[in-house]
This record gives sequence, structure tokens and C-alpha cells, in this order.
Amino acid sequence: MGTDHLIAHFERRFLYATSILALLLSLLMAVMLAQLRAITRSAQAHERIRQSQQSTQAVLNSVSLAIAILSSQGVIVSVNAAWRRLAQEYGSKDADGFVGQNYLAICYSAQDETMERVDSLAEGLSAVLAGKRLAFEHIYSLPGSEGERWYRMKVLTMSDNSGRVVVSHELITALKRAEAALRTAAYTDHLTGLNNRRVLSEAAERHLANAHRHQLPLSVMMLDCDHFKQINDTFGHAGGDEVLRSLAQVMRDTSRTGDILARFGGEEFVAVLPHTTSEGAAALAERLRQAGEHALTPHEGSHITFTVSIGVASLQPGMSFGELLKHADDALYRAKANGRNRVAT
Repeated sequence: MGTDHLIAHFERRFLYATSILALLLSLLMAVMLAQLRAITRSAQAHERIRQSQQSTQAVLNSVSLAIAILSSQGVIVSVNAAWRRLAQEYGSKDADGFVGQNYLAICYSAQDETMERVDSLAEGLSAVLAGKRLAFEHIYSLPGSEGERWYRMKVLTMSDNSGRVVVSHELITALKRAEAALRTAAYTDHLTGLNNRRVLSEAAERHLANAHRHQLPLSVMMLDCDHFKQINDTFGHAGGDEVLRSLAQVMRDTSRTGDILARFGGEEFVAVLPHTTSEGAAALAERLRQAGEHALTPHEGSHITFTVSIGVASLQPGMSFGELLKHADDALYRAKANGRNRVAT
């Protein structure tokens, strides 16, 4: 037999085995490439998630609201920079802003005087965590270095069905101060700081109804700064305003707790005196008159003196507040007609 004939059989088996091996190597390479692509895609996905988280955290850190994300069990899982600053401002030594801790437990570790507020907060937060409420809002105050500070707390469920909630604390001190200023403007006289006529009427009607119902004494003083036009002509309107403020302070100094003091208009003032007889009101009016007579109102390096005339009237059965004021005004007219700087009843 020739040599070619002898090795032909081995060549065929070698080629067959080589083909099978090449096929297996190709399949193995394809699997490895597929796995490599999957690993690459996973790494890219993780990188995108990391970048997204970083971007989200950067956005949260740029927000002035103190924000924390809580798990469905109430554990803080993430906070922003404002939250960490708020926590540190109120004495926390935890630089991470309590991440990993239960928020309700942190709230309950507050001082005893805040327990009522914490109970309300815990009730609302627990309701949101349990899915009984979609949102909860709570306004509270805390002491600060520059006085009382007000915050609005909001709790909202996240829309990803994870059971997590977002808690935010917004500083609203400026808003609360603006509201207080509006209330002050609505209920007080801007020049003297006393009640205005609106508050006087509302308070007087309440006291009047109570006096009629229980047959209690009640009196009213109406007073007027004597020769006020002459004071304005001599010292100008600025001096006149100082005198009115000084008179208002004299009324505060000589009044009692529960008396209703108001600027009625111009240089006229009214004081409603609950539980006060005509004799008691006359004695109080005389004390006020004397205090006004001795008051010195600073103005441009000098002092302005003034006197007041006062009319006193006491409540009679069936009398309205308007009628009571009319009697006090008539008494004031008599005090002025009889020489001013005196009390008339």
C-alpha cells in the first residue's frame, strides 16, 4: 500500500477533530463575548445609576428645604445638606444627619416640653408610613440664636410604590413674622400701639354681654388730651405724636390687667374697665390724670407737658355699648367745660 493511502485515514480524523475543536472554541469565544458585553452593560448601568444618584443628591443639596428620605419602617436612608445643617444647628453631633436611625425614635428623644408636638408629629408620620394618609403637614417653632424660629414640616409618600416617604422641614419664620405684623396692623393703632376701635368694639361687646348676664359692674373712661391743637402748633405734628405716645404709655402704666385700652381717634382715648364700679373708675381716672399731669415727653432736647380731661360712665341695666360711650363722652364734655385737667362722672 502506498504511504498516501496509509495516512489518509488519520488526516480525515485529524481534520474532523480539529473542526470540532474550532467549533467549540468559537462557541466558547461567543459566550465569553456575550458575557463581556453583559458585564459592560451592567457596569454602564451601574455608572448611570451612580451618576443619577449623584445628580439627584446634588439637586437635593441645592434645595434650601431640609429633606430626608425614610424607609417604610421610618428609618432615615438619605438626607440632603440642609438637613445635616439643621441637625447640627440644634445640637446633633451626627455628621450624617441620623442616616440609618429611626426618625420617630429621634423625635421622641426631644425635651419633655415638646412631647405634645412630637406626639402630633408621630401620629401624622405613622399614618403616612402605614398608607392611611398620602400627606401630612405640621407647623412648629424652635428657639434660635435670633429668637423663635418657625418651620413647616411635610411628609409625602414617594410615587415608586416602595413605601418610602419624603420628610421636609421648611423655614417659615419670615412668613410667620409677616402674619404677625398683619395682625398687629389690623388690630392695633400704629402710632400708640394701643388697640384700635375695631378691637375696642369687639372686646367691649363681650364684656358688656357678660356684665349684663351676671349683673357685674363695668365702667368706661373717655379721655382727651387738653389743648392738643396748641401742642401741634407749638411743637409740630412730630411733637404731637410724641405726646400721644406718652399718653398711651401713661394709660398702660396706670391700668390693670384685663382693662381694654384703645385709641378712639385723634387725641381721644377710651378704656373699658370690667368689674369696676363708678367709684373705682373715678379713682382710676384720677390716678391717670395725675400721672399725665406729671409726665414729661422728651422732644428735641426739651420736654413737653400735657394734661388730660376724663369722662367716666358706668353700665346701667339694658344699656348698650354705644349708650355707655355716649354717657362717657357727655362726662368728658363737662370736664372740659369746667376747666379741663379734671375727671367728671
